[in-house]
Amino acid sequence: MMILVAGPYRSGTGDDPAKLRANVDTMHDAAVTLFRAGHLPVTGEALALPLIERAGSAAVGDAVFDEIFHPISSRLLARCDAVLRVGGPSAGADEMVAQARAEGKAVFASLAEVPAA
Repeated sequence: MMILVAGPYRSGTGDDPAKLRANVDTMHDAAVTLFRAGHLPVTGEALALPLIERAGSAAVGDAVFDEIFHPISSRLLARCDAVLRVGGPSAGADEMVAQARAEGKAVFASLAEVPAA
C-alpha cells in the first residue's frame, strides 16, 4: 500500500527548528518501518518543504508556507491507499485522518495495525 504518514509538524513546537525536525524524524522513523514491511510510505513534509523553500517562504507559517503545506498533503493523500497517524496532537494530521475516512481509505493508529504487504 501507499501510506501517508501523518503527524504533527508545528504543533507544540513554537516553530523551534529542533522540535520541527524531531517531528519530521518521528514520521520518517515510521516510514522506514513501513518501507521495510513492503509498503510505499510518503509524507507531505517530504514534498512540501522543498517547494515551500523554493517558492520563497521566509518563515514557517508565512503566506507561502500556508499556500503549500497542507494542500500538498491533501492532494497526496487523495492518491494514497491509507494513512498512518503518528505522534501527538495535530490539527493538520487529524484533518488527514478525516479526509482518509471520508474517502473510504484505511486509517491506522499504530504501526502494529498495518497489515503485512
